[in-house]
Amino acid sequence: MSRLPAAALLTAAVLATGCTRTGPASDPGPASAPASASAPASGPAPGTGPGSGPASGTGPGSGPASGSGPASGSGPASSPVTGSAGPSGAALPAVSVECTGGFAGVRERLDIRPDGTATGTYAATGDQTTRLTPAERAALAGALQRAAGQTYRPRYESGDGADLFRYRIRIGARTVSTDELAIPRPLADVLAALASVRVRLHLAC
Repeated sequence: MSRLPAAALLTAAVLATGCTRTGPASDPGPASAPASASAPASGPAPGTGPGSGPASGTGPGSGPASGSGPASGSGPASSPVTGSAGPSGAALPAVSVECTGGFAGVRERLDIRPDGTATGTYAATGDQTTRLTPAERAALAGALQRAAGQTYRPRYESGDGADLFRYRIRIGARTVSTDELAIPRPLADVLAALASVRVRLHLAC
């Protein structure tokens, strides 16, 4: 009988120990905020959300990509090269004009080289040289172009007097002799185009 109370006491102690509560479990409270890595992106990436502007260079009106224009040289063809076409820059044939006669018995010569150099030969002044101005060169080239399409006899005579100026005009390989009244109009235009040059070289006719 003496052991029963001791065993009962031990059992009671064990039961008391197993059932003892250490206090209510801590309140878990609301769930903590999701980790920062799981948070939604802070707004659409620039240029990807609705209404964002088109990518640079892709929207309407954006300029073409560098180098996308027409290839160099595709435009209208550049202006003629100087010396190859056009009255002002056309290559000139060699031209010579010999003039004799008149009241004073003039004898002189004017030579035009293809490079535009003009030489006047006159007994009273000797040889003098100048260069055609662009305007003179253009006028002469135009007159020569018109004269080149004509057919000429070797000689033209008016028979109207001994004191007329007489010309021997050579253009390239073609030579025409005439007096001042019978000269064909295209050749008269050639002489007119050389008028300012003759004045500058102090030629009489």
